[in-house]
Amino acid sequence: MTPRPPADIIRALLLALAGTATAQSSLPVQAKATVDVGSLATTGRAALRLRFTTETLLKVPYAVRVELFSGGRRIQRRDHAPPTPT
Repeated sequence: MTPRPPADIIRALLLALAGTATAQSSLPVQAKATVDVGSLATTGRAALRLRFTTETLLKVPYAVRVELFSGGRRIQRRDHAPPTPT
């Protein structure tokens, strides 16, 4: 697998966050993302850190989907959701 340019990683992040915002018209959550591409050239990996801050108390938990695209093709999708109470 060839290393992906940082622009692809950042684009994937922005698309993922934009997709969340359009799927739910108003979310009381601010999202901040940072991408560490320091080891991308040597390992082909980058670290993505997402930080979510709520503006108000949430009544329900939200799931997060992060998708990585390159050239219009989805390379990877990761879904993260809070545990389901038993």
